[in-house]
Amino acid sequence: MIVLLFLSFIGLSAGSLLLLRLSPRLLIQAFAACIQRRQTHKPSIAKQIRHVKHQKKLKGWRATIAEAIAILKQTGNEQRTGFLFVLSLLLAVWGAILALLINNLWLLPVLAAAWR
Repeated sequence: MIVLLFLSFIGLSAGSLLLLRLSPRLLIQAFAACIQRRQTHKPSIAKQIRHVKHQKKLKGWRATIAEAIAILKQTGNEQRTGFLFVLSLLLAVWGAILALLINNLWLLPVLAAAWR
């Protein structure tokens, strides 16, 4: 089914390009120019002020990572950041493997989170 959807998408795209007499190169150049214009567009002063005054609070994993980085900076262990993140990931994988080895899928999220 996915193959049929993909083939129909390619056929529809090719047909649209032929009807509009566009080459794929022109389409890519126009798309790149649009993205470039969007990146160079400066927000208004009001939007900049609103952004500075009302910054979004980080939630979930991003907040945890930002907090860990801040703590490592304060303690002077900033160079160990990458090592600790890799170690955390390896321990989570180890917990998941351990849960699979004892054939208990209900322990999979528990052990994966506990070993971190």
